[in-house]
Amino acid sequence: MKQKSLANKVLLLILFNITVVAMLITFVGAKLIYDVTKAGISNEIVGAAETLRNLFQKEHPGDLNSSAYFIYRYGEEIVIAEDFYNIVDYIGCSDDVEFTVFYGDIRIFTTIVNPSGSTPVGTKAMDFVAEDVINGGKTMVYDNIDINGEIYVGCYIPIVNSDGAIAGMYFAGRPLRTAIDNVRMVIIGFIIVVAVTLIISVTLCIVFTEKMIKDLGDIKQYINKIAAGDFDARMQEKTLKRDDEIGDIGRNAEKLYVNLRDMVERDPLTMLLNRRSCLMKMTEFTENKILYTVAMGDIDFFKKINDTYGHACGDYVLKEVSALLKRHTGDNEAFVSRWGGEEFLIVLPSKGTEESLRIVTEILEEIRKTNYEYEGKTFKVTMTFGISQFRNGDNRESAVNRADKLLYKGKQSGRNRIVV
Repeated sequence: MKQKSLANKVLLLILFNITVVAMLITFVGAKLIYDVTKAGISNEIVGAAETLRNLFQKEHPGDLNSSAYFIYRYGEEIVIAEDFYNIVDYIGCSDDVEFTVFYGDIRIFTTIVNPSGSTPVGTKAMDFVAEDVINGGKTMVYDNIDINGEIYVGCYIPIVNSDGAIAGMYFAGRPLRTAIDNVRMVIIGFIIVVAVTLIISVTLCIVFTEKMIKDLGDIKQYINKIAAGDFDARMQEKTLKRDDEIGDIGRNAEKLYVNLRDMVERDPLTMLLNRRSCLMKMTEFTENKILYTVAMGDIDFFKKINDTYGHACGDYVLKEVSALLKRHTGDNEAFVSRWGGEEFLIVLPSKGTEESLRIVTEILEEIRKTNYEYEGKTFKVTMTFGISQFRNGDNRESAVNRADKLLYKGKQSGRNRIVV
C-alpha cells in the first residue's frame, strides 16, 4: 500500500481547518455586516421621517384636511409644495433618501421621481401600510415597499390631527437596491480582507509545517540508518536544539542510539567492545592501510576464581580487569575487546612490537600489584599475553591467530608472562 506523506496530511488538515474557519468568519461577518447596515439604514430613515414630521409641523402647523394637495391653516388655503422641497433640502440626508407626505393613503408631496421623469403624486400607499399606519396609528419600518416597481426600505409616521384622527403619513425611505449595493461593497471588502488573511495564514503554516516535517524527516532518516546498523549516523544539530516535542523526540532518539549502540557493539558485563565490533574496527584499519599490533590476553586460572569465590566474584574480576585495560589504552584509536570468557584482545594501531610490548608490560605489572577484594576476601590475579604485529598481506584473522598461538605458548610455559 502506498504510504501517504505526513507533510501532505498535515497541510491538508491545516488548509481544511483554515478554510472552514475562513468560511465561517466570512458568513458570520457578512451576516453581521448586513444586519448592522440594515439597522443603520433603518435608524437613518426613522430619523429622517421624524425630522420631516417635526419641520413640517413647525413650518405648517395645523390639521391636514384637504385632498387637493393643500393644507388649511386657520381657515386659510396655503400651497406648500415649494416649502416641502425646502424642508427636504434642509434635512440634508443622503442623496438616495426620498421623502413623501400622504393625505390619507394618497401621496400629495414626494421627492421620488419615476424613470420617465414624473412623480408618483396621487398614487396610493400599499394596503398593508395604510392598515398598519393609518388604521392602526403605528410608526412602521418596512423593507418591502413597492413604489412604481422600485422596492424601498421605508419608515411611515402617522399624521395625527388635533381631534386625534389619523389624517395622513410622513415617509422617508431608501431604495433597497442602493442599500444592498452598499452592503455588497462592504461585504466584498470584508471578503477580500479575509482572503488576504487566509493566504498569509496558509503561507505561514506551510513554511512552519515544511520546517517541522523537514526536522521529522531528519529524525526518520537517522533512525533508519541506525536500524540498518549504521552507527556512524548523526542527527542535524538544529533538530536537537528545537525546544518543542520534535526536539524531545530527536534527543530521545539519540539516547536510544547510544543505548542501542552499546547493546550491539559492547559486552554488557564489561562494556568493552564485543568481538563483532572489534573485527569491524580492524577491518577499517586494514582498508585504510593502518598497521596495528594485537595483544591477546587471558586471566590466569580464572576457573579457580569462579570455583573458589563464586561466579559473581568472577564477574567482579572481569569488570575490574576491563577497567584497568581501558585506562592503559585510552587514546582515541587504541581499544580493548572482550574476546570471549576471560579473554581480551588489545588492538594498538600505528604501534610497533616494541611500543606495544611496553604498553602491555605496564598493564601486566599493574595487574600483578593490584589487590582484589570481594566479600571480605583479598586475592591477586595475573594474566598471560601473546603479541603479534599485523604484516603486509595479513588479514585480521591471521594477526589474531598468531597472537592466540603466542598466548597459548605463554600458558604452556608457566603463565603470568608476555610472549612476542
